[in-house]
Amino acid sequence: MDIKEVMQKAVRALLSSGSYDDLNEEQNAVVVEFETELWKPKIDELRKSMPPEEIEETIHDWWLDYEIADGTEDNLLAYV
Repeated sequence: MDIKEVMQKAVRALLSSGSYDDLNEEQNAVVVEFETELWKPKIDELRKSMPPEEIEETIHDWWLDYEIADGTEDNLLAYV
């Protein structure tokens, strides 16, 4: 098992015990950093078929669906 798989399992375990709102500041920072790096390749893929405005809407939809944390949304929007 590589480090990425270990991190994915750790973050999922952290989130399975509650929601993003239940995380303390340090836990939230770890989740945001991890999620940002995890979702960047997806953003790169979307760039091939969508304009930036549409990608931003997609990111916001992910946030609305509780797929990503607030900070992750901010980071991904900045990445676009």
